[in-house]
Amino acid sequence: MTLAESLRRREIEAQHDRVEIRTYYSRSLSAEQKYVLLRPASVATAAPADFPLLMLLHGAGGSCMDWLEQTRIASATAGLALYVVMASGAAGWYTNAFDGSLRHEDDLLCDLTNHLLSTLPVAPGKLPWAIGGISIGGYGAVKLALKRPDLFRVAFSHSGAFGITRSAIADRVFGDPKSESGFRMREDVAWLTEQAMSAFPLERPMLLLDCGLNDPIVDQSREFASHLQFLGYPHSYREAPGYHSWPYWDRALRRALPEALALISRS
Repeated sequence: MTLAESLRRREIEAQHDRVEIRTYYSRSLSAEQKYVLLRPASVATAAPADFPLLMLLHGAGGSCMDWLEQTRIASATAGLALYVVMASGAAGWYTNAFDGSLRHEDDLLCDLTNHLLSTLPVAPGKLPWAIGGISIGGYGAVKLALKRPDLFRVAFSHSGAFGITRSAIADRVFGDPKSESGFRMREDVAWLTEQAMSAFPLERPMLLLDCGLNDPIVDQSREFASHLQFLGYPHSYREAPGYHSWPYWDRALRRALPEALALISRS
């Protein structure tokens, strides 16, 4: 175990009373799904009240345990009145597949969301939610927020894999680039931001984007940020030294978290 891993383990153990590994039944996937919940430390002593919620999405090949084990999310949120939900996404791109074989978007927006609303004091109508992710989770966070601005008022993406919908390679979620071009367009974040520009300004989620300077897909974040700048869509974009890796995402999370929380507190 490296020094960094040892420090993260100590932070998790110090916050163990806030951590829960929970499950819910996903009708969309016809399976039990696992997620990690970080409760706000104040919930044990405070009177019942609604709290804001942050949902975090992992990357390809990951699991709902990644954020807890690879970042300092536990200590970063220790003093905040905030629920943090770390969801499971498998390799489904947080998207309903073109042929209906996978329904990972419905799993998060319907099954997990309804489960959270029925079990936690986190009604988004009272206090808005935020969503963030890395790589394919960064794409998923932005896409889901654009589709459900009533639920997510802020989305942040670290090293977002935004180019998948424009890839020339067939994919089990997005299908063939030619025959499923219409489906791919409707799942494309650039297209979704264009549609969002016809909505009232308060109905557009704020987008916080970042990427490591040495990340092999940094051009995807740059291209998307440039598109947002051209549209005049509310967003921020930053680059910093780093790769497509957890050390960078850990630092990026701790930079984005205060900004995201400040935005939802003003909503």
